[in-house]
Amino acid sequence: MPLINNRFRQMNKTLKNFLFPKLTRRFLLRIFLLITVSYVFFGHICRPMRVEGISMEPTYRDGKITFCWRPAFRGRDPQNGELVVIRFAGRQAALLKRVIGTGGDVLEFRDGVLYRNGEAVHEVYLIKPSDWNMPPRLVKEGHFYVVGDNRSMHIDNHLFGEVVRHRILGVPLL
Repeated sequence: MPLINNRFRQMNKTLKNFLFPKLTRRFLLRIFLLITVSYVFFGHICRPMRVEGISMEPTYRDGKITFCWRPAFRGRDPQNGELVVIRFAGRQAALLKRVIGTGGDVLEFRDGVLYRNGEAVHEVYLIKPSDWNMPPRLVKEGHFYVVGDNRSMHIDNHLFGEVVRHRILGVPLL
């Protein structure tokens, strides 16, 4: 019986120390470091964001929570077909879009099909093609042309034009 009582006391003490730790300098330092690392990681490196609107359906639904991985484009530029998180001038929220043209590309939408440098681009992520046309447009160097995956929506980011490189924040993780 004393063995069971000792084990019970030891387990009770462990649980008590876990739930109500002593406020020692070492414990407070650990809490401070945890809060600081979390702030830096989730505030600057892997930022949570909410997808707003239906322009990225079916890839991302409206209201979905994802994370923006900010170091993704350190040392390289986004490529055609990549999903990016961007911040447009005058907007608070970051937007999720797909890069369809990089600097020097000539883009054209004709009969619901994207043409890049005169060649049709097969986009498997679209549920239905766009129903708008755009005359050939040259993407300036250092700029990227982005649109949503829901091209059948009449108001998409083709109205915003090109995006400058410093407006691209990162890539979505989930």
